[in-house]
Amino acid sequence: MVSNAITVWNTVYMQAAIDELVRKGESIEDSELVHLSPIRFQHINRYGRFRFDIGDDVASSGLRPLRSD
Repeated sequence: MVSNAITVWNTVYMQAAIDELVRKGESIEDSELVHLSPIRFQHINRYGRFRFDIGDDVASSGLRPLRSD
């Protein structure tokens, strides 16, 4: 169940990043988006223990700020 929650969380952040790029004028084609997956990330530990430390910035807005670099 935790893996599913992390996948949903990754999906939310990926969509936020895509929306931000489009807002800044980037052109993103559907043919590029098909190569993205919210599952295949190194930080997902599907077989271990998880520790969640939610900072004040996340608790107040629901999302961490996107990196701009």
